[in-house]
Amino acid sequence: HTNGAVITRASQPEIGWLLRRSKEDESMIQAIINACKDTLTTNSIHGETNSNRLLILHLGTRDAAIEDYAKYYADSDVEFMNLPHIHATSRSTRMLRAIDAAQCRK
Repeated sequence: HTNGAVITRASQPEIGWLLRRSKEDESMIQAIINACKDTLTTNSIHGETNSNRLLILHLGTRDAAIEDYAKYYADSDVEFMNLPHIHATSRSTRMLRAIDAAQCRK
C-alpha cells in the first residue's frame, strides 16, 4: 500500500516438535519488514516515525511457546487477541449463518 502498510496471513509459527527456531519463519518475517523499509510510516501506537516494526496479531490465547520464540522475529511485536478456541469460533459462526439463512427462507 502507498502508506507502507501490509497485511499478510499465516496459520501458525513453525516452532516444531522440539520447540526449535524456524529459520524459514524468521526469514519470512524479515522479508515482510524489508519490503516496507523504504516507506515513511508513523507508528500510531507509540507515535514513532519510521519505526519499521512489524505488528503480529495472534488471534488465539497467549501461548508461552509462541511468545518465547517470537523474540527471534527481529523488529516485531506480538499481541494476542485471546479469542477462544479459534476452530470452535469458526464453527459457531457457520452455525449462526445457517440459522440466519433458514430464517430468511421462511
